[in-house]
Amino acid sequence: MTPATEAMDWRVDEERWVERRTQVLQRRDGLREVIAEAMAWHEIGYTSSGVAKQIDASQGTVRAYLEQIEDQHGLAAVLIKRSDELGIDAPLRAPSATGGDES
Repeated sequence: MTPATEAMDWRVDEERWVERRTQVLQRRDGLREVIAEAMAWHEIGYTSSGVAKQIDASQGTVRAYLEQIEDQHGLAAVLIKRSDELGIDAPLRAPSATGGDES
């Protein structure tokens, strides 16, 4: 694996993982950057208040972002368990339109 494609463990560097995951969520799901970043922090287990501190927003704003994601992508998108709790790797790269690697 190349450094660009190797799996990254969010426990090693949360901020870098969130940055990369934010980019994936933007490309794959069409989320605005701030909403994608809020979702990325949420995915690794941060509460609404914790996410709010990370993105410098109010807890109500974070809840609104998560509600928007729920409206667009369904309840399962926001009722998540961390990937380590599920025993899987959360993808940091969006799948390509052709199903191959985006190298």
